[in-house]
Amino acid sequence: MKSNKKCFLALSLIVALTIISCASTSLTSVWKDDNYQGNIKNVLIIGISKEVAKKRYFEDEFARQLEAYGVRAVASYKYFPSEEMLPIDAVVSKVGEMNIDAVLITRVVDKKIVETYVGRADYYRPPNYHRGWRNYYTKSYNQGYVVKDEVVVLETNLYDAETEKIIWSAMSETFKNGAEEGLIKEYVGLLIKNMSEKGLLK
Repeated sequence: MKSNKKCFLALSLIVALTIISCASTSLTSVWKDDNYQGNIKNVLIIGISKEVAKKRYFEDEFARQLEAYGVRAVASYKYFPSEEMLPIDAVVSKVGEMNIDAVLITRVVDKKIVETYVGRADYYRPPNYHRGWRNYYTKSYNQGYVVKDEVVVLETNLYDAETEKIIWSAMSETFKNGAEEGLIKEYVGLLIKNMSEKGLLK
């Protein structure tokens, strides 16, 4: 019994570490307008959020990572400091004034709780109270546990500034299992990698 218990604990630890070490963000769907053949060079980054600090960090991180591709990215908060929606005419005017060729907008679509069972699959069910105390005792010690994670669903759309048509879009899910800064860096990196693979960045 001790041997089985040690094996179970070791397995639980491995599974837990695997969950923690996995990427926090995954793209659930991506779309690109195949008719669009351009490359973005001057993009306005807009993060829709009432949390000012998070919005600024997100926009700055996107701008920083895009610089590696020779893209001039502008964080919207530097020109529109309010977290509230601004008159669209003011935004359009600024886009034209700065020669922006693309506008990228990210917003939160949903937040949900995802439960993940950690442990042996055959011990997922609770103890059977009617099979005697031995069964209950053994099951109780070898029972796994459920990890609850908050998952944020984000939508990011890229628009051609001149035509205002959408040219690329991505839906993603991010497990909030780490520091906000690290999650944002990973999220931005994943999006930029996909944009590059789709030929939007050179």
